[in-house]
Amino acid sequence: MFCYKNFPFVEKRSGALLVTDSSERVIVMKNTKRFIGCFLVLVLLISAFPFAGGSMDGFSFTAGAISSADCGKNLTWKLDSSTGTLTISGTGSMYYWSIGQSLVYQSTPPWYDNRGSIKKIVIGDGVTGIGSYAFYGCSKVESVEIPGSVIKIANKAFAYCNALTSLAVPGDGLEEIGEYAFENCNGLVSVSLPESVRTISDGAFFSCAALESINLPQSLETLGKKAFYDCGALKSIAVPGKVKSIGDKTFYHCYKLSSLTLAEGLEEIGDEAFRKCGSLETVSFPETLRTIDSQAFLSCGSLKEVTIPANVSLVGDSAFNSCSSLSFLTLCDGVEAIGKEAFSGCAIESLVLPESLKVLGDGAFMNCSQLGTITNKAKLDSFGVVVFYGTKWLDEYPDSVVYLGDVLYSVKSDYTDSVLTVKDGTRLLADSACNNLTSLCEVNLPSSVERVGKYAFYNCSSLKSVILFKNVSSVGQKAFAGCDALSGIAVFNPVCSLYDAADTLPESAVIISFENSTAQQYAEAYSRQFSAHIHEFVEIQSKPATCTENGERTEGCICGETVITAEPATGHADKDGDGVCDSCGEVICTCLCHRSGFKGFLYKFLRIFWKLFGVNKTCACGTEHY
Repeated sequence: MFCYKNFPFVEKRSGALLVTDSSERVIVMKNTKRFIGCFLVLVLLISAFPFAGGSMDGFSFTAGAISSADCGKNLTWKLDSSTGTLTISGTGSMYYWSIGQSLVYQSTPPWYDNRGSIKKIVIGDGVTGIGSYAFYGCSKVESVEIPGSVIKIANKAFAYCNALTSLAVPGDGLEEIGEYAFENCNGLVSVSLPESVRTISDGAFFSCAALESINLPQSLETLGKKAFYDCGALKSIAVPGKVKSIGDKTFYHCYKLSSLTLAEGLEEIGDEAFRKCGSLETVSFPETLRTIDSQAFLSCGSLKEVTIPANVSLVGDSAFNSCSSLSFLTLCDGVEAIGKEAFSGCAIESLVLPESLKVLGDGAFMNCSQLGTITNKAKLDSFGVVVFYGTKWLDEYPDSVVYLGDVLYSVKSDYTDSVLTVKDGTRLLADSACNNLTSLCEVNLPSSVERVGKYAFYNCSSLKSVILFKNVSSVGQKAFAGCDALSGIAVFNPVCSLYDAADTLPESAVIISFENSTAQQYAEAYSRQFSAHIHEFVEIQSKPATCTENGERTEGCICGETVITAEPATGHADKDGDGVCDSCGEVICTCLCHRSGFKGFLYKFLRIFWKLFGVNKTCACGTEHY
């Protein structure tokens, strides 16, 4: 089937095929099928009559339809067989060819059959574009002259030019190097690019095994995937500041790369971008960097020291896996997530987890055998399995119940007690923290627990009951799967997120929670027995009222709900009239009528006299005396 998409000068729009060139656009046929039929008939007619010369704008065929001197609308070519020099002259862009594409009709450049005799390519000033596959497979080409007028080198233009050893593009015209333009140019040692290049496309220098040096211009904005894939001889590279992202596998297996400079402005390093760069010893990341993607530096065995800047939110899965010489790691405050096996197999000796960190992926520091000191400042939301498996820290931890700050990391297999009491202040139960404790019958979780990780109590087959207090916001996948003896589980957060799967909680367990809670929704979704919780309050704390201060009485329910009742202050009492409170002993009146001594005796005598004769006297303190 004819594929118009493979020809840049053929465009389909609203059911019409258009033939385009640099100066005009002609509607060939509104009906696509009719166009293809007419096109094929035209090709057959042209091939039946030999040409002396002529051209068909926008196309180049080897079947005789185009003059042998035509390689672009205003371009000609000449091959000197005695010297092996191919010269392209004129103005404008070369045509685009499609060698090896899945088309019924495939186009090739007119010199393609003579490519084995071409030793030198001279592209004249005025040529603006080098077409796709233009010099594909010209394996004996030793030198190429590209003028400053060339703006674009198209896809695979020089692919498999194995004898080409150097490339220098003068001037300031070149802006784009197309996909796989110099693929497998195995003899290419050095490349000099002008300060006008903005795009180096995917695979541009793919597997140029001898390439030792190339300058990346300050004008560069796009650095594509696999651009320097398997350029094993490349020793140094400096990525300029306009490049925001280094594509996937861009420098994969550049095993001699020992010097790497990343300018401020870079935001992302793609998957496997520097994987297997075995000679790379140091890398300094710019402060603008935000993401280090999966396997970005995997198996960089000589890398010794890494500082992850504060703006990096994610260190991807296996980003520094198997960096066996990496002994110093700094995670700046700002790093939020470390992916699965991100630093597995490194030589890190000490580690500080910053406050900003929220996620630690499975095996993040697994098999870091020299890691002996870990300081956890983070308030983690997710803590994967075997994060520190195979570390010195875990192997030498003194207790069977392993804590890392406010995280219950794991309970070792030698723990055989039937009761586990998790210490107060614990926020998070890590993934698989208490799994396979078959002798465990009872677990006491503090009210501080906020998250129960995946597989946290997986296969604790003797566990009978669990209370999850109101701070528990989520229960992970298969958290209680295999707990076949579990008869009841209380979920006292009405909006607790239970992982949406039948095996999060066992079928045997009665789910106790509030009506219209997420736990009730889970029970209904998976046909589990549900029991609505009813508050039962008991006094848990009281503060008696005093003469001057209010008191309060606190009652609580097992679910964590509390009721506080205020009790008003009792006020002072002075029944004997001595000016001193009978309850607290505080002096409440200093008038003479309350004093001791002669004056006090006199006033007390007068009070008796006044009382006998019914005379009312009021003390300065407000006390009435009779």
